[in-house]
Amino acid sequence: TENSEAYDYYLKGMNVLRMGDWTTKATAFAMANLDSAVMADPSFALAWAERSRAYSTAGFYNRRSEFKAKAKESFEQALKIDPQLARGHLAAGYYYNLIDTDYEHALEEYSLARTELHNDASLLSDMAFVKLRQGMYTESQELFSRAVELDPLNANFHTFRAEALQFGRLFGEAQKSMDRAVGIDPARAELHRLRIEVALKRTSEWAE
Repeated sequence: TENSEAYDYYLKGMNVLRMGDWTTKATAFAMANLDSAVMADPSFALAWAERSRAYSTAGFYNRRSEFKAKAKESFEQALKIDPQLARGHLAAGYYYNLIDTDYEHALEEYSLARTELHNDASLLSDMAFVKLRQGMYTESQELFSRAVELDPLNANFHTFRAEALQFGRLFGEAQKSMDRAVGIDPARAELHRLRIEVALKRTSEWAE
């Protein structure tokens, strides 16, 4: 976009999405700013795509029909403006995974996105979540590990990897991932809670 106001709103919304803060307050902030971005420039395809991701996140946690509807209309608008937009396909895959639980369709969209976003950590993380929900734990762990390699200072990817490792009962490795996540972002209380949970599971595993 050439609209500086739209771009400013876009950056504010994107900052929240990149942090992976999925609290109600954070997602509301992201949605509000991305709403403002597309209002300021209705032709801003990237803003429509990220707006879809924000609303998909909100719809996943709150199950409100209006959030789901806005998530769908947003990625459709992004792809209407630019059918080849990789992040538009990424947003579509995100919607099909979280909202429709249509995993095969989600992976198809992610594959389209990956033709351009070859080494995008967020895309690999999203694909890993689909594999995790399909019960393909080894593939999920490998994708999360690759995301960590590409973006080692992102606490969320270490946390997601820890979650996947726990499904394989690899609690020692999971604890290392959570230790790393806490070291990167020690101010997030949620990460400390998750690290304690993993440590307790690891202790129980040893007790068995």
